[in-house]
Amino acid sequence: MGKITGRVPGWERRLSIVQEQHHAAVFEYGRHDCFTLVKDSVEAVTGERIFADWPTYTNKFGAARVLKRVHFEDLGAAFASIFEKIPIAAASRGDIGVVEIDGEVSAGVFTYSGFTARGETQLIIIPRAQVKAAFKVT
Repeated sequence: MGKITGRVPGWERRLSIVQEQHHAAVFEYGRHDCFTLVKDSVEAVTGERIFADWPTYTNKFGAARVLKRVHFEDLGAAFASIFEKIPIAAASRGDIGVVEIDGEVSAGVFTYSGFTARGETQLIIIPRAQVKAAFKVT
């Protein structure tokens, strides 16, 4: 997949809708998890679906197998294959990133509220200082 080419008109509202949908959804690997939160958020912002051809997964171990199968060490490496890595302080609404939660690498999106990631029961807001890497979605 090539680089994303820009943000679509109305992306702010579309991103808010994605956040609301993920907030209301019950956690489920491959459908409502950190990676799908980011994929849905990027699609809301750019109109383009990232990693659409990746295999599906239904649990934590399956998610790790998919990353290995597509030759990425972690989600940060996958994001870096499409998006420019930026200083965390430069990240703005609609940009994405990775964070460590309970020893696990997780993905999320920068929103008005802060860095939003998917917890096991709901969306969680994580302090910017805990974000490990940020990527510009443009």
